[in-house]
Amino acid sequence: MSIIRRVLLIICDTSWMHAHLAAGWRLTGATVAVEQFGSTMGRGWDAAGEREHRERNARWRKVASDMAAGGGLDLIFLVALDDVLEDETLIHFRRLGAKLVLYHVDMLSQWYRSIRSSRFMDLVCYAAADHVKYFQERGIKTLRLGFGAIVPPGDEAAAPPIRYDGVLYMGSPWPYRQRVLKEIAQAGIALRVYGNNWHAERPWPAIPGARAKLMHDLGAYLLPRLREEGLPFVRGMARRWSGRERATVDVAVLPAGVICGRYETDEFAALVRGAAINIGFTQMDADPRREQPRQLRLRDFEIPACGGFYLAQSCPELPLYYDIGRDIAVWDCAADVVERIDYYLTRPDERAAIARAGRRRVLLNHTWLHRFASIAEALGMTLPASVETEASVA
Repeated sequence: MSIIRRVLLIICDTSWMHAHLAAGWRLTGATVAVEQFGSTMGRGWDAAGEREHRERNARWRKVASDMAAGGGLDLIFLVALDDVLEDETLIHFRRLGAKLVLYHVDMLSQWYRSIRSSRFMDLVCYAAADHVKYFQERGIKTLRLGFGAIVPPGDEAAAPPIRYDGVLYMGSPWPYRQRVLKEIAQAGIALRVYGNNWHAERPWPAIPGARAKLMHDLGAYLLPRLREEGLPFVRGMARRWSGRERATVDVAVLPAGVICGRYETDEFAALVRGAAINIGFTQMDADPRREQPRQLRLRDFEIPACGGFYLAQSCPELPLYYDIGRDIAVWDCAADVVERIDYYLTRPDERAAIARAGRRRVLLNHTWLHRFASIAEALGMTLPASVETEASVA
């Protein structure tokens, strides 16, 4: 059985992909080269974006060739969708003999953006099972692969918790999240919010060359999306074109002092471990009135790994990874979130027991080393390091 010794990662230039995927692959003991593209899961579609796209793909082909010639290339792990990858690049990768694995982190709403590139993959990994059947029916091998966690290093794990006897939210200001956080604040519950873009008029910048992207997407994806999604797709497009899906931040919905801004990366573990309750969201729609659809998130593993008590919004995938009520707690909708928070705020011993069990579950089953070992097994390969080695260190 061959060993994955040399890996090329092609990932989006975001902090979580570097801190989790790049760092996680290095923990396997493999030699890892990282190539990245922009800060969003796409590219610019104007003249400058097109030029950068061609140059980037040419660089990736050269890097892969140099790795293959200089010691071998076993695996190319991509978190990149169709518009980022040229067919020529994927064909070149396959000729080098490396296995190609696509990690599709948003199969729920962005599933169609890998229709073309998935044809070249040895394995497509997904967190949410929505639309996976589309790929399976076309003979593409798939693997359920939830997000994972990096075990906090010794100095972070040993740092004293930053005590806060209230609800802590760390993340972006999606409209539904603003609505729920407003409900919590209006109930008189102590609340702190950390994250980027909370003081931005619009949290997501416009895509350069948006018209060119629209024309591309209509030609490449309109018919597959109509066949796969049907009426919900038509309704969603109508909301978008009418302007009802514009993502904006309304800071005024929260009391003064609630929004705390950015936090230092090495403070994360201390913040979540010290908070009475860490609240999580799985709703993925831009309409604040909709409670669905929902999808597994990185925080679902990151917070329990740090020993924080986690109150997650329920979603279909969570019971596949946790014993609900024992490893983590859940809330369901805006109507019950305050009741669930009140329940746990008055039960510190129960919170502590759940936090301990959640951390134990992640260390035993849900680190990135566990995830990458699953990929290796699906490919008929092994990793240089084992999950037992990681467990002994933790």
